[in-house]
Amino acid sequence: MIVRATKTIFYKVYENKKAESAKDFMDKCLDFFPFFITHVLTANGLEFTNRFIFSKKLFKKPSKMDVKCMKNNSEHRLTKPATLKTNGMVERVNVTIKNNTVLKIKCQNKQQMDKDMMELLCYYNL
Repeated sequence: MIVRATKTIFYKVYENKKAESAKDFMDKCLDFFPFFITHVLTANGLEFTNRFIFSKKLFKKPSKMDVKCMKNNSEHRLTKPATLKTNGMVERVNVTIKNNTVLKIKCQNKQQMDKDMMELLCYYNL
């Protein structure tokens, strides 16, 4: 997650792209940031939205991310598909993270990777 005003970031590595992981990540963001999160902008993947689940009936059940945002009184927005301008800040941060972790450090296990990622997070946000 990136706070647009301050460019402060928070990230966590998950082993899957499931809705439960997205909800867990949102929980961790709410714990990490010391202020109210008014808007959450996500991609259109199934881990974030049910909007693209097609059936004969309109799919109205909110996603786990939608429910989490509603409980937090945060507005959940989705990016417009194929709009690079919207994703530019996230893509730039992803490059920074990749250049300073997986391209430089060879981790022996997930615990070491989590430790190295947390060190980069602290360094970046200072």
